[in-house]
Amino acid sequence: YFEERLQSLRDLPIVGDVRGMRFMACVEFVADKASKALFPESLNIGEWVHLRAQKRGLLVRPIVHLNVMSPPLIISEGDVDFIAETLEKAIRKVGDDLTREGIRIG
Repeated sequence: YFEERLQSLRDLPIVGDVRGMRFMACVEFVADKASKALFPESLNIGEWVHLRAQKRGLLVRPIVHLNVMSPPLIISEGDVDFIAETLEKAIRKVGDDLTREGIRIG
């Protein structure tokens, strides 16, 4: 269920890939979905998403252009829904913020 719910993030404009297995997952952020071009490392896009998720009560591990997660093995479906929904909101907010900053997406 965790893997399935995170796959729904693939449709977001800055998500290039969602990968992992079972309770280890990673969301990769890209500047251009078609070419899979990454944002500049100096932007540290993973941190942008991490900070916005943290404001909503979710901790993820930022690694430059990635967010890595490994929730507890006793996670409930409700917890998984919270993770997926909170990450989606945080990623959408980052997309809006990038656009406001004049950073090209797509």
